[in-house]
Parts: sequence; C-alpha cells; structure tokens
Amino acid sequence: MNKFAIMVDSGSDITPELAKKIGIYYMPMYLNLNNESFKDNVEITSAKFYEILDSLDTIPKTSIPSPFEIKNKLEEIKNDGYENILIITISDKLSGFNNLCESFSKGKMHIRVFNSKNVAMGEGHLAVFAKELADEGKTLDEVFEILEERKKDSTVFFVVNTLKYLKEGGRIGAVGSMIGQILSIKPIITCNQITGSYEVFKKARGKNRAYSELISSVKDKLNDAKDYYLTITHGGDKEDFLKAKEDLSIFVSKANKYFETELTPSLGANTGPLFGVGLFKIN
Repeated sequence: MNKFAIMVDSGSDITPELAKKIGIYYMPMYLNLNNESFKDNVEITSAKFYEILDSLDTIPKTSIPSPFEIKNKLEEIKNDGYENILIITISDKLSGFNNLCESFSKGKMHIRVFNSKNVAMGEGHLAVFAKELADEGKTLDEVFEILEERKKDSTVFFVVNTLKYLKEGGRIGAVGSMIGQILSIKPIITCNQITGSYEVFKKARGKNRAYSELISSVKDKLNDAKDYYLTITHGGDKEDFLKAKEDLSIFVSKANKYFETELTPSLGANTGPLFGVGLFKIN
C-alpha cells in the first residue's frame, strides 16, 4: 500500500541515465534553438550544448513540457502499476513546471507536487533522498513532509562566467542590483530555499577569488556534517570542475553519495558557462 512513484524534472540536473539507475521517472524540459525544440539530455546533450553555445547568434530560450506530455507520463507511470505519485519540481520562481504539475494533482490518482524551491542538484539531491526514504518503506505523505522539513538543508552555489544569460532570461533579480556596473565583481549565486529565487551569497573580485570563496563556503558547511550528498558540476568550465575535485577530495571521499554533472542544457541556457557545487546535509 505504501508503493509510490517519484518523478523529477530535468531542472534537477538529474540525467535520464541517473533517473533510471535510482528508479525514478524523468521529465525533460525543452531547449529552443533556431526555431527548433530539443528535449533536455534526450535530444541534445549537455556536452553538445556547451560546445555550440558561444557560436549561437542568439541566447537560447527554454520551455516546459506541454500538459499533454505530462498526462502521457502520468499514464505511463499508472501503467507501471502506480496509483500514488510524488512529483518533485524546480522552484516555482524559476519555471512554470510546478504550477503545471499542480493542475494534475486533483484527479483520480493520488499525486502530490513538491516545490523544491531550488534548482540543479539542490533539487536533485532531494529527489535522491526521497527515493531512499521510499525504499525504507515511508509513505508518500511521510516523504512529502520530511522533504518540507529538510529542503532547507539542500544548497547549491555557482559562479557564472558572465551575467548576460541571467539578465536575458529575466532571472537576474537581486543579483543585478547588487552587482551594478562593477564588471570585475563575480557573484557566488545560490537559490534561496525560502523564496526559491536566485540571490547573491557572496561577492568576490575576480573569478579566482570567487572560486576560492565558493570552495571555502562548501568546506565550512560540511566540516561538521557526518552524512551528506555532494555534487560538483560545470557548464563548459572543466578547469574549475577538475580543480574542485582535488580541493574537495576529502569531502568527496566521505560523502554518502557523490555525483558529477555537466549542467543540463535548459539550465545552462539561463546561466551560461559556470562552475558549481551542490550539497545536502542529511543530519
């Protein structure tokens, strides 16, 4: 009776391969390039996206799946034997996906839609945690309540190479007001777990200093952690990605779960090239 399915969107930075491996369902967002639409990490890979990003004449746009696609996915899940579904979504401040899924929560199936108020593996870690709780025998409603209590412990930090993608996508918000016109200032950006919006965590002068501040912040958060998930990610910034693996190696080795990702195209379209770290403190 406790059996339920978990579905997550690609804004979680979980790939179709990882979703299949851990036993959850994957719903891709869309990347729109030159009047064509591509499903996230299904019809265009992260590697291909960052390879062509600099050569594009216009900044890519993104879109959410159609209601028809959501309906079909829910039918697929039902046909797999599930009547209860937990949908974990990217923050409602960054995408309309959460609101779309809420419109399906009043049907015959028992569907609960969890707003992670986060992005990338800040959301993805919560999906992984939810699957672990489900495997332990927790009910859908129990998992939902635990996620509500614990989502504040899932954090993502990133440094972008340029602010133009955040500006173009309308996601600059408080970031832009703090940065002003001082081009040498690099913000460390996070997603506020209460508002679900991007905000500046710290500011640093120059990319190298921003990198050091980000790594220091991650270490400070994990120094007292016994159990945690850790993800190191990049979007076309392999140099800092590889350096972070070395600088955080002791934390990588002790993590309950460790992931490496190349930021999914629909997120990269709104941030541009970047380097980032996500962490989730289990206790």
